[in-house]
Amino acid sequence: MMNFQPGTDEEIVVNSTYNFNLDIEILLNTSFTPRRARHIQRLHLAYHPRPPNPFILYRKDKAVGPEFVGLKTSELSRRIADMWRNESAEVKDLFHALARMAKRRYWNTYNYH
Repeated sequence: MMNFQPGTDEEIVVNSTYNFNLDIEILLNTSFTPRRARHIQRLHLAYHPRPPNPFILYRKDKAVGPEFVGLKTSELSRRIADMWRNESAEVKDLFHALARMAKRRYWNTYNYH
């Protein structure tokens, strides 16, 4: 399914012509705001959120677009899922590269070497 391109994930992202809604650094930062994270934090338990997959990164980037303002989460997710299904292989490859970058960042943050 994926088209393998030469170069590192960082090169794939930097050389992309894709118009991101969010800054790459913001997109790659792991969220600590999900309900589960807040619940675990209140109980003072250790919590390590999972690294985001390509679709989650795509959804995070698309969700801040002006066309989604005021939509219910379920409707927003449905529309973005439809968009993802219709995206080109190039865009999906880009978000797979971002997911690998996020995973490496996760490993470094939580000392999984």
